[in-house]
Amino acid sequence: DNHATTAMIDGCIYNAPDLLKEIKEAGHKGSEESLEKLIAIAYELWGYKFVEKLNGTFAIAIYDRSKHRLLLFRDRMGKKPLYWFQNQHYFIFSSELKGILATGIVPQTPAVDSLSAYLFFGYIPQDMSPIKGTNKLLPGYYLQLDANNRLSIHSYWSLNSYFFNKVDHSNEEIIENMDRLLTDAVKIRIPPEKKISCFLSG
Repeated sequence: DNHATTAMIDGCIYNAPDLLKEIKEAGHKGSEESLEKLIAIAYELWGYKFVEKLNGTFAIAIYDRSKHRLLLFRDRMGKKPLYWFQNQHYFIFSSELKGILATGIVPQTPAVDSLSAYLFFGYIPQDMSPIKGTNKLLPGYYLQLDANNRLSIHSYWSLNSYFFNKVDHSNEEIIENMDRLLTDAVKIRIPPEKKISCFLSG
């Protein structure tokens, strides 16, 4: 591998063909070999802002060997979970809690506050998790860990910002635009050249 970047993904990138096209237009020899290589190249071209170009559901890990840093990204709406744990000796991450617990490094100690919140609200809020000392990365956020074990967490997207945008469209235009967005959202999720079917229960 000639790249200074290694990428892993759990999830789907619906606009991968568009991303590949943009990479090639930027003068890079993009490859269709794997989604991981596509993400690694996109990161090398645009830095952490590459994630703003992605349309999908994902938990992504990137190791930048040239800068000796690890980056974790979670999709905007949090469809894919992403958990992490850090102590003096280890940093562990996984898209499932059982992946962290399987290491045997993290004690299976319940987080009382998290479980109390679950019993009260019906879900575990914010970055809490049911295991003590383990956190989840929030939707629309990325985590950075450097060679000195300095950890920082940043937002790259926020739903709240959309509530402050002024809308100058009529109700008819808004409805028409909503119909187009929903149609595009369905189309982009249909695998190319494959038959699909729908199943309705109830």
